[in-house]
Amino acid sequence: MVTRRVAIAFPGQGVDPIDTGRILHQHRRQPLVRELAAHLGDDDWQSIDLADTRVAQPAVYTASLLSAREATRIEGEVGDIAAVTGHSLGELAAAAFADAYSDEAGLELAVRRANVGHSAQARRIGAMAVVMRLDAEKVEEVRAEAAGDDVLVLAVENGPRQFVLSGDHPAVLRAIEFAERQGGVSRLLSIGGAYHSPLLAEASSQFESAAAELIERDPRLPVVSSTAVRPVTSHEDLVRVLGRSLVLPVRWPTVLDVLASLGISEAIDTGPGTTLANLSRFTRTIPVHALRQE
Repeated sequence: MVTRRVAIAFPGQGVDPIDTGRILHQHRRQPLVRELAAHLGDDDWQSIDLADTRVAQPAVYTASLLSAREATRIEGEVGDIAAVTGHSLGELAAAAFADAYSDEAGLELAVRRANVGHSAQARRIGAMAVVMRLDAEKVEEVRAEAAGDDVLVLAVENGPRQFVLSGDHPAVLRAIEFAERQGGVSRLLSIGGAYHSPLLAEASSQFESAAAELIERDPRLPVVSSTAVRPVTSHEDLVRVLGRSLVLPVRWPTVLDVLASLGISEAIDTGPGTTLANLSRFTRTIPVHALRQE
């Protein structure tokens, strides 16, 4: 029997808060969850506030990593794991799963990522908005019209008709209005900051320094970056890629193309939630399956 070659895929910040809380509650006695609780000063996982980036990023990191470890504890159960990938923030959990650093070091890195983003938001208020039901050409028209003298960039490509714009808060609000005028559907994301935009340039430099401090070794599996959009195999490269990920756009369909080029037949969405599995319905490269939700 031929063993399936699979990739483990870790979601970003925009996940289901109920499922995040469920996973953390289920693993509440795990040392990593206890460390998360100590950092947050709270262990009420049933009412976790993912609207606060400083809560959301370390919480999603912890929940997704523990979910993946539980699902892959029995060697070969999900197939031959040939690579890992992460959507934006998910790259931190992917690198931990690939043993580029300890789980605890990854949690510290998630905390620092959240903190530098929060500080950038305090200096200059940014926002992110998802735009759906418009193609890439129409979204670029919306972006160009809404930008004016503000920063507004394409931050995420999730599929042929789902994109995220990021930048100065007034420009993002204009983009929502213009997108709906064009027949699209758009809404603000509950993410505190303009990630994957020039507004995070200073934070990017700070985060790269944190990554250099905490990344200990080469990953044992290729980490397919959602922003560099290629396999990362050395710790030096991983430091650079993670640092620049705060300002570069996420190109998720291209990530799936890269995985396919590595001979991978499917990816497993670790959760929380089923965000990456849902996105795969709009691509034609490789399927992404969600872990079974208990």
